[in-house]
Amino acid sequence: MPEPFIKCPKCGAEFTLTDSAVAPVRESERRRYEALLEEQRRRVAAETEEKARKAREEALSAKDAELAAAKEQLETKERKLAEAQRDQAEALKLKTSLEERQRELDLRIQKGIQEGIEAARENARKDAEEAFSMSIRERDLLIGSLRTQIDEMKKRAEQGSQQAQGEVQELALEEALTAEFPFDLVEPVEKGVRGADCIQRVRSETGQIAGSILWESKRTKNWSGDWLPKLKADQRACSADIAILATQAMPRAGEELMFQDGIWICTFALAVPLARALRPMLVEIARSRQVTSGQKTKTEMIYAYLTGSQFRARVEAIVEAFRSMQNELQTEKRTMTKLWAKREKELEKVLEATSGMYGDLQGIAGSSIPELEGFDLAQLTDGGTDADE
Repeated sequence: MPEPFIKCPKCGAEFTLTDSAVAPVRESERRRYEALLEEQRRRVAAETEEKARKAREEALSAKDAELAAAKEQLETKERKLAEAQRDQAEALKLKTSLEERQRELDLRIQKGIQEGIEAARENARKDAEEAFSMSIRERDLLIGSLRTQIDEMKKRAEQGSQQAQGEVQELALEEALTAEFPFDLVEPVEKGVRGADCIQRVRSETGQIAGSILWESKRTKNWSGDWLPKLKADQRACSADIAILATQAMPRAGEELMFQDGIWICTFALAVPLARALRPMLVEIARSRQVTSGQKTKTEMIYAYLTGSQFRARVEAIVEAFRSMQNELQTEKRTMTKLWAKREKELEKVLEATSGMYGDLQGIAGSSIPELEGFDLAQLTDGGTDADE
């Protein structure tokens, strides 16, 4: 095979391309191509590295955003959890405080009653002295009355003046309450005025009126069932918180202290100890009302009135009036049929309206309003049917 050659374009001479002549050119071209390849390789590597760096930065930015969002959600959940835990702790603290106050109040009342009973047992040994003291007061009262009505008071002295004995016991009760509770107001009810014997207005340590106790004293040998309804009516009339009947004759023989139809009944010897036990309860209730004073809304004030003793007493008065009216209606029915029918319709309307009102109030206040015995339209109607039969 002939060797390659090149021809000079100027002189036309021909030169044979030997390896020694071509080698420098080949080496130069090889180096130039290698340099180009190396440059391309570096450029591709740089572009690849830049793309990889941008991809890493974008990935890191996305991860950072996700981590920030997750951190924010975690902080929100932790904040809500802390608030819930704080609210729960405060609720438990308030509940515990209320339970402790209730236990302390119950313990205080039980302790007061127990101390009153023990003191009454100790005072039982002084009954003879108290009876003698009452006899002295009775004698003084009789002497004062004998100046104007000698003949009449002699007869009462021989038979034993029941009225004088009652007045002596009233005075003794007022003096005992005044001596035991000097800061309270013990106000006697004037003669000829409808009401009990005296009313004790309880004062707190700050001098504020905390409540009132209505007192009625009886010094007779036999118990009367008319005493309690009259005392309850007097209690409603003067809006007293507690009514106490101090009597010599108890409803059941052998008992000295009992609670019946919303009235405390005790012997004269237990009157002051009973007042000593009940008085702190009125002061505590007044203190609780004063703490919450100004914080109640009108709805809460209405709710407190509906669940209180005053509203219950008024509704009981309505029920008692209904019962009295129904008894009168049954009597008149046998003689005046026409008048009976007219009154029966009117009474049913009043009773239905009042029952509806009471039912509405029970629907609002729930079980806080207690059921009243006999305040049932069906029961009253059945009672009237049975009476006719």
